[in-house]
Amino acid sequence: MIDEIINYDVSVNVHFIPLPMFSFFKSTGYKINDFPVSYDCYSREISLPIFPQLTSEQLGIVANAVIKSYYKVIK
Repeated sequence: MIDEIINYDVSVNVHFIPLPMFSFFKSTGYKINDFPVSYDCYSREISLPIFPQLTSEQLGIVANAVIKSYYKVIK
């Protein structure tokens, strides 16, 4: 999904990363397998552009990119 949305020149990212996936927590013994809900959310969430100066036109571009990308990915 991320790759498809980027093809429409819309920046997306992953901002929620479960703590057990960070090096520090891994080194202290935390394992992502012990946090299945966190991993499930992480594997399916992306951050879309949102900021106060986002214009209606830009919002339309983002929405269209998501919709078109969704239909490409589910095929």
